[in-house]
Amino acid sequence: MSQTEPHSPPSRHQADEDEIDLADLAAVLYRNRYLIFLGTLLVTLLAAGYTLLQSKLYEATTFLEIGRIQVDETAQNIEPPQAVKDRLRSSAFSIARSFTGEGPNQSLRFSLEGDLSVNTPEGGNIVRVALTAPKGSVALPFLTELNRSVIEAHNRILSQSAEKLRNEIKSHELAIERTKNQIGNKERQFEIEKVQTSNEIAQLKQKIDKELQHQLAETKRTFQIKEIQAQNQVSNIERGIQNLQDQKARLQKIIDLLAEARQDLEKRIQNVEELHGRLLESKISANGRATADSAISLMLFNNELMEVRRHLESLRDRAVFGIPNRKVELEGELQGLGTKIQTKKAELKEAQTRLKQVDAELQGELEAIRADIQARRAELKQKQTQLQELDIELKSIVDDLEADNEEHRLQIQALNSRLKNRIVTQVAAEPQYSASAVAPNLKLNVALGLVLGGFMSVFAAFLMEFWRHNRSRIVRQWEQGEK
Repeated sequence: MSQTEPHSPPSRHQADEDEIDLADLAAVLYRNRYLIFLGTLLVTLLAAGYTLLQSKLYEATTFLEIGRIQVDETAQNIEPPQAVKDRLRSSAFSIARSFTGEGPNQSLRFSLEGDLSVNTPEGGNIVRVALTAPKGSVALPFLTELNRSVIEAHNRILSQSAEKLRNEIKSHELAIERTKNQIGNKERQFEIEKVQTSNEIAQLKQKIDKELQHQLAETKRTFQIKEIQAQNQVSNIERGIQNLQDQKARLQKIIDLLAEARQDLEKRIQNVEELHGRLLESKISANGRATADSAISLMLFNNELMEVRRHLESLRDRAVFGIPNRKVELEGELQGLGTKIQTKKAELKEAQTRLKQVDAELQGELEAIRADIQARRAELKQKQTQLQELDIELKSIVDDLEADNEEHRLQIQALNSRLKNRIVTQVAAEPQYSASAVAPNLKLNVALGLVLGGFMSVFAAFLMEFWRHNRSRIVRQWEQGEK
């Protein structure tokens, strides 16, 4: 390429020279094909030779079946996969410190960091433990010891878990026993309360059926007697009033008859007076014509006239004094009878009032007794309801306690099931070597050598081609730099 000024832009010819041409690259590879072939072959042979010189390594594998326990009706591993993996690695390092190997200074002929692998699938309980080591090493005894240590650790975990489950079972059994005692105590307590309530009910029934009913009957009889007495008194007073009224009527009738008799007497007096007048006129006229022969007749006539006059006087006495006096006497008796009748009516009213009071007292006493009976019956009903409530409450408490016991029994059954359904950790496959060596891998190393040799040879071919074309410029630049 031509020399240019330091700050002048590159020419178009120079830009074309810097572009990569695939044809040129292919030409470079073709010109150096022997170099590339020989270099690739050399590296491949070196890789094969190195592989053949290495000692063969085999993979010692063993499989552990991790124990399982039942948790909430689901089988789970004793330890999670990661915990099992960590335990295996920690146990391996612990065993390695006390394990005698066959290498120099009794060292192990394998490395735990690089040669030990533990595969713990998430979904299963089979753990694969692999150790890459020569066949003459102690890999198999080491894996056997590693299996034993993990099994012992898991057995301890199972023993602790079993002891915990047994303690829980014992706790549930004690809870069942306590619940049974509670049920017995509650039943005895409620039985005592039921007996007391039953006695109270019997006493209330006896008081209602005997005492109060007897009191009610006695009160009715007592008041019936009082009522009969009051009614008899009322009847007697009414009969007395009726008798007085009858007497009053008789007296009034007598008074009326006296009035009629007076009128009749006055008529008789008038008749007698008329007769007396006629007789008197007859006497006067007879006296004027009197003779010796008629003297006796005249004397008889005078006697008759005297009789008429006496009768008239008697009638006048009766009319003036007898009948009025008798009337006054009878009116006095009539007034006395009226007073007696008023007194009897007052007594009758008082007796009727007493009869009503007796009825009211009877009704009051009966209402009080009936109210007492109703109160006793309400109390009896309350006691009967209380007795039923005691039965219901006892049944509810016993049902709740029995439900608790059933829950404890189910828990015990589940715990026993967990005890029975445990699976201990065991060796699923004893440690053994693989049939073929796993290292070194001749094919892999040859393939890697072939690829690496090819890359190195191609790089060397391009480097030689670059040196051949740019050697003079590089030398000049180097010499200029020296100056």
